[in-house]
Amino acid sequence: MSARLLPARWRELRESLALEPDMIDPGGPLDGVIGKIEAWLARVAPDVSAGTARRLVLQLAGHLFPAQARPNTADIVDLAVHRCLQPGAPRPPAHATYADWKAVTDPWLADTSSAVAPALAGALPLRDEVCKLVFAMLAGRMPFSREYVLKHYERTLHGKPFLLFPAPTGTVRRLVVLFSGFAGRKTFNRYSWYWDESEAWQGDTARLFLCDESSHWYVGPADRDERGVWRDIILSTLKSLGLQRSQVITLGGSMGGYGALRLAIELGLRAAIAVNPQLDLRSALRYKEDSWERQIRACGPNFQDIADLIHRHESCPVLYLEHSQSPCDSSGVTEVLQALREHGGLVIEHTTCDRHHQSDRPSREQIESLIRFVESFPQACAGPTTTPTDLARS
Repeated sequence: MSARLLPARWRELRESLALEPDMIDPGGPLDGVIGKIEAWLARVAPDVSAGTARRLVLQLAGHLFPAQARPNTADIVDLAVHRCLQPGAPRPPAHATYADWKAVTDPWLADTSSAVAPALAGALPLRDEVCKLVFAMLAGRMPFSREYVLKHYERTLHGKPFLLFPAPTGTVRRLVVLFSGFAGRKTFNRYSWYWDESEAWQGDTARLFLCDESSHWYVGPADRDERGVWRDIILSTLKSLGLQRSQVITLGGSMGGYGALRLAIELGLRAAIAVNPQLDLRSALRYKEDSWERQIRACGPNFQDIADLIHRHESCPVLYLEHSQSPCDSSGVTEVLQALREHGGLVIEHTTCDRHHQSDRPSREQIESLIRFVESFPQACAGPTTTPTDLARS
């Protein structure tokens, strides 16, 4: 991420270059113009990456694009930016949303009655993801785009993909780890909620998004124990941020809730927030479909009941456990609460009025409130001689 230019920086450089009208000779060859811009960049922005000069030239003088060249996505974006900078192009207000901008700009881009670079005309109509890149270059802020986020923020460790939305060094106070639920594909839970269009990432919370594409409950199949993989991702992220385990809160629903509880317990993290998690094998047997049972049984001994995990570990995070009245969600709750009583942990249990498993809770506001709430309690240290568990139930 450090080598690439953010949309705001692109806009800043383009506006600075526009103040140098003699830099771009409309009648000159493309290579010559690029050479002049490269020399200019070496003076004003020596940290920019290779290819910046060419992209700036195309944005300010799209007519210099070679007629026989085959444009890539970046070229199409730059040619569209050039068209949107021409006289007569719509000029939405600076605070316009992407949707508002697209509504007034789409007709302009699609109108080929006026001069349009052949390379751009051949790419019309532009895909929505490409239009978002054009908007970012013009507005200096990037609307949420799955393609863009995965390209610039996805990482892998031990073959597992994950996303990290950072926080500035020196201000980060916590890491929130969000576990995706049962999907059978790569999808990161709630990552669109926390996207920062400026990519400045101001704040005190870094967010790590995990996804178990194989749907093996973050433990792996019986013949391939993957528990250490997820631990390594969390711990390596902690190290990169300079945080301690006591500054980590996990969050998830259903399969993600199991992962959130399990990793928080095994790593001794600060807290876990779980909604309708599977707490034991019985929950899978009580689900209306056999998908849970099939996948959990495939995990073999890697899958363990949450109550048993609590008994096996000497410390326990603060737990927020929310579940519906469905038999598949209430299964194992009594055992978990009893285990916490014996180990002196703290659990906030909330039984909802819902009678089915699916839930859109918690909302973003609820998550923030829960984080503040669980952080108000000290992290529990368990042991056979500790005081009984404090239970908050609703």
